[in-house]
Amino acid sequence: MEKYGFPGLSAFDIVETGKIVREEIANEDPEKAAALTHTEIRELAIRREMEKVILERKLQSTAEDWATQVSSLSPIVRKHAQE
Repeated sequence: MEKYGFPGLSAFDIVETGKIVREEIANEDPEKAAALTHTEIRELAIRREMEKVILERKLQSTAEDWATQVSSLSPIVRKHAQE
C-alpha cells in the first residue's frame, strides 16, 4: 500500500479488517454476507483501512494548524473530520 500513499498499512491489517467486515455484514444480513466474494470483502476492508489513515491525516493536519495535539481535539472536530 506504500506505493499508493498509505505507508504502514499491512496485508495483515486488511485481512483482520476483512474478517470484521464479514462479521458485521453477517449480523445485518446473513444472505448478503454469504453472497459476497473474497474480492468484494477485500475491497471493503481496504477501503475501511484507507479511510482510517485518511482520518488520522486530517486530524493531524487540523492539530498542526491549531498548534495542539490530536488527542486534545474536541469530539465536534473529530466528527467533522470523519465526514
